[in-house]
Amino acid sequence: MSGFMLQLFQFFGLLPALGVAYIRDKFNFRLLPKTCLKYKHRLSCPVLRIFLAVLLAAPALIKINGHSPIIKAASCPSEMTMITIQYDPGTYVNVTKENIVFLDWMPNFHSSNFRRNAHNLADNNLIKAMESITPSTLFYTLDHETNTEALIIIATDELPSPGQLLVSLCGQWDETQL
Repeated sequence: MSGFMLQLFQFFGLLPALGVAYIRDKFNFRLLPKTCLKYKHRLSCPVLRIFLAVLLAAPALIKINGHSPIIKAASCPSEMTMITIQYDPGTYVNVTKENIVFLDWMPNFHSSNFRRNAHNLADNNLIKAMESITPSTLFYTLDHETNTEALIIIATDELPSPGQLLVSLCGQWDETQL
């Protein structure tokens, strides 16, 4: 996400807080006392201090103790490119041969039914690309190395094992059809 969008989220998060603070001051409503010096016998002052300490220390502790995921780099032949993706089970479509008997339902489709339904897509270049798909698995993902979108077409038996956070795959970019 771009830096501008992240700053915009913070701004829109600040607006309700300012509104609540205005309403609180307008109706003179205080959940906690104004000063902790007056109310040392109350429990709210130490609780507030502990809450603020946890609130301020938690991001720093997460940053210090966090670590990047380990990515197993794939050794790719010279004509192929390595991409690093996040594979989530259930985010794919299987296109299978016609001789396998099953009901076409997400995520499994026969190749003829998939090609017929590909004509309902809005992009003509994508329709042409989908008509030539052989039985395989398709999923849409992001290459975390270059931050580019990728439509992965892979043989179903070569799918990465689920549960790995990031996976490196070797393949070829085909930018002529899409």
